[in-house]
Amino acid sequence: MDTYNDFEPIGLSKAIGIRSTSYKKYVAGAIVESDARITDVIISPKENINQLEVTITHTRKFIRVIERRTFVFDLCFTMNDRLLCVSVPKTSNKSSMIIEMAKQFFGYTCASKHYEDDEPISCSIFTENHNVVKVAFSYEDPEYMIEYENLQPLPMSLL
Repeated sequence: MDTYNDFEPIGLSKAIGIRSTSYKKYVAGAIVESDARITDVIISPKENINQLEVTITHTRKFIRVIERRTFVFDLCFTMNDRLLCVSVPKTSNKSSMIIEMAKQFFGYTCASKHYEDDEPISCSIFTENHNVVKVAFSYEDPEYMIEYENLQPLPMSLL
């Protein structure tokens, strides 16, 4: 019987920055909000290589910052057409099918987590030809999804 080396975890070695000019919010599969807001999304590895930090900054006319939020996910794995990032707490104030699925495959990534009302459960990163083309965030209670598309690379100075 052949033996193989353990599969090494795949992580980002440097930050990826993208600017979106397309924002869509979905509820029950239907678009309920859509606009051309400018959004910068920076995805970067934390010092603990297993964690990924995602910072979202909404601006108006490239000048005024409207909102900036940073989220940390403990686990990233590939799933068919995306890189899926989640945290898998043993106890939490929210439940999700995505968390339950990740728990079955990978176990827990932390003892507990309290999700804020506007904190995503997961982040999906979609690529084409090694370029990020869409970033989507899933939320629970209430259940909805936010997508950022029409992506352009951010200048390195903004990373």
